[in-house]
Amino acid sequence: MKIIFSLTLAFFSMSLMAQLSDKEVKKHQKKVLESLEKKKGISSLDTLFCKGKPNALVNVISKSFLLGAEEQTIQGLENKKDYIIISLKNYKDQNQVVRYYHHYQFPGLRMQCDVPSEIGSLDVYETICKYQLINEHGLDTMKVELFTVLKGTINPSISVSIDQNRVNVAQQDINNYNVIVPRNKQSFLMFLGDNIQQDSKMIGSIVKSTINGKDGLLTQYSVFNSVGAMICTATETKFMSYEWNLLTYKNNRFNSLTSSIGKDKDDIVKYLIDNGFL
Repeated sequence: MKIIFSLTLAFFSMSLMAQLSDKEVKKHQKKVLESLEKKKGISSLDTLFCKGKPNALVNVISKSFLLGAEEQTIQGLENKKDYIIISLKNYKDQNQVVRYYHHYQFPGLRMQCDVPSEIGSLDVYETICKYQLINEHGLDTMKVELFTVLKGTINPSISVSIDQNRVNVAQQDINNYNVIVPRNKQSFLMFLGDNIQQDSKMIGSIVKSTINGKDGLLTQYSVFNSVGAMICTATETKFMSYEWNLLTYKNNRFNSLTSSIGKDKDDIVKYLIDNGFL
């Protein structure tokens, strides 16, 4: 309980705590303790807790008795900026059954995605914590990008089984991620425009772009295999740092890489080859 008290008092003002009844304080402590012990995300006193620690502010804009929060924003603890806007939406499937889903918007990154809201599915607070969308610095751009890619968007006008479509697409993606051109992997690498060649064979491509990072513009490379499946995005941690965060889509994992000056593409591609991704 000392941990809970320290977390609570460190974040909430004494005046706020003084306004609560003993019952409300105990209820809050119980919820935060549950977040800590079960390593889950919960909302208490307008605050999102991940594994017992304050992660963000929760601002519920509208809610109903039956459905709970219908629109809410997730804000920074200190700057109170809107990191995520979450809206509960619905549509009728091909059998005229009403389906609910949460629409996530990341206004600072111009990204969005949809997450079905069904019995047994994670609630929005658990989802934010599970995918680690917010860290001590704000939105984690790499984690958000992975999250939006994994979830995609729901188009209510399509009258087919959306879930099955996603399963089919996901399976096709898995198959495509595993495509590796047979060749001598010790041969010299060549870059012809965006194309990557090795052992006189075209094994994939790598495309350079610029994205908006937390502290300014960052270089990002997108790597594709021979059938056009994106197998990795490599984003520098800071401008001209030569340190990269690599997200490999085959296993949805992040790895770090330090490249040599002027050898960004070479080192990123060599890493993917050496680790069985390309």
